[in-house]
Amino acid sequence: MILSFRITKDQKEALLSFYPDIKSFVEKTISDTADKIIIERENFNVDKELKAYHNRRSLNDNDFRKRKMTQETKDKISKALKGRGKGIPLFEETKIKIGLIHKGKIVSKETRAKVSKANKGKKRTEEQKRNIGLAHKGKKYKKRVN
Repeated sequence: MILSFRITKDQKEALLSFYPDIKSFVEKTISDTADKIIIERENFNVDKELKAYHNRRSLNDNDFRKRKMTQETKDKISKALKGRGKGIPLFEETKIKIGLIHKGKIVSKETRAKVSKANKGKKRTEEQKRNIGLAHKGKKYKKRVN
């Protein structure tokens, strides 16, 4: 590779006074250029890594659970989430079908024990007691033999 420079006579004299021989001038120029290229590449890589880091960081910082929220914002979120988790409302026909599927289902002793344990100690209102009684009236149950 041949380097060509357009320089004036005065610039040439100044260069020759600074670099006594042309060989040292070329070596210095090439090493300076190589250093600049290396530094530019390193800066580019550092910038690229910093940009990637900040992009990841900003994605993580957008998580609303980590932000400080005003009470007004909390109220809006609470209002929007109210009523969720109650399931999909079913048609009466679907409810009857589900009931028929479960009729006559034999429940294991372990399951009955778990349900019994979960229901023990629950306080029932008079209305609940009356409704449970009405639901069981007229039903015939087999006597269990333990």
